Amino acid sequence: MAEDRSKGDPQGVSHLTTEQVQSIFESLVESAPPKVRGRRPTEAEIAAGRAHKAKVKSFLDSLPLEQRRLFTTSGIPVGKKGKEKRQKSKAQKSERKPAQALRPFTDSTDNIISCADVDYLCVLDFEATCNDRGPAPRPQEIIEFPTLLVNVRTGNIEGTFHYYIKPDVNPTLSAFCTSLTGITQRMVDHGISLESALALHQSWLDEKGIVPVCSVEKEGSDDKTSKTKEQVRPATFMYVTCGDWDLKTCLPNQLHYHGMSVPPCFHYWINIKFSFQRVYGKKSTGMVGMLNQLGLELKGRHHSGIDDCRNIARICAKMLKDGWMPGEKAAMKRLEKPRETRPRKMKHKLGDNV
Repeated sequence: MAEDRSKGDPQGVSHLTTEQVQSIFESLVESAPPKVRGRRPTEAEIAAGRAHKAKVKSFLDSLPLEQRRLFTTSGIPVGKKGKEKRQKSKAQKSERKPAQALRPFTDSTDNIISCADVDYLCVLDFEATCNDRGPAPRPQEIIEFPTLLVNVRTGNIEGTFHYYIKPDVNPTLSAFCTSLTGITQRMVDHGISLESALALHQSWLDEKGIVPVCSVEKEGSDDKTSKTKEQVRPATFMYVTCGDWDLKTCLPNQLHYHGMSVPPCFHYWINIKFSFQRVYGKKSTGMVGMLNQLGLELKGRHHSGIDDCRNIARICAKMLKDGWMPGEKAAMKRLEKPRETRPRKMKHKLGDNV
């Protein structure tokens, strides 16, 4: 009867024992409205959630101070174990996390790729069509295709690939896109198609004599065979991006829109943000944040593809100097197999303007 009176009259709970208060509180928590997932909640659902929170708060406020200290706002009783757990968590956060040991990467064929196998980094940063109102253009089309070739051993830039790309589906740039990237309508009108850029990019890689590190076949444990293979092994590279959007979303979505597949060389890349965190034990907040943490100034225009590549290359050079070995498993990304969709009739092919 005491429990029932307490539920109906929150102000009359001061005489209840701790076990009774905990039982009432657990029943209040269990009476919470179900969480809405996969859609926006309705006004009624929002109101119900707020009403439940107010009910829980009213109950907690009615408790004596000694009993109120036994609970957190999330409804979890705070005992001796909970207090020790919070203190331990706080101590762990205050300590700087040391860099984790680097591990070799295993590709889809179970070949082990050691860090020493990466000779060059291809720093890549696409710029694509965008707007500031409504949803993003579909598809978002690449309008700048820059890549810098960075020598892993020296940290120096040894090659540049840079083209502006003419959009196919939505050829007119928004004013917001131009103000953000500095890319004008005239620059893309005189640009090349993405299909041509991909072909030229492959030719550029061939001219430099480099191949994707994941395409190099690994030999067995025979020392003689391995030594012979090492002498003829071509120089290898890995793409480096600031985030996964460039090669996980942007390029695959645009090619998939035109019914084309992603070239194999773009199936693997290194997300510099994860590598930065593993080397320095600090969470990356983006390119500008990494520059600031390394004491480097932003050079050029932010969101200009070629300028962003130069700044990312400077970050790579500093990380290499500080002992970074590209190719560790945790930072290596692999393009997932695209979902199968029903074929649709294309209005135009890639490279045909509409």
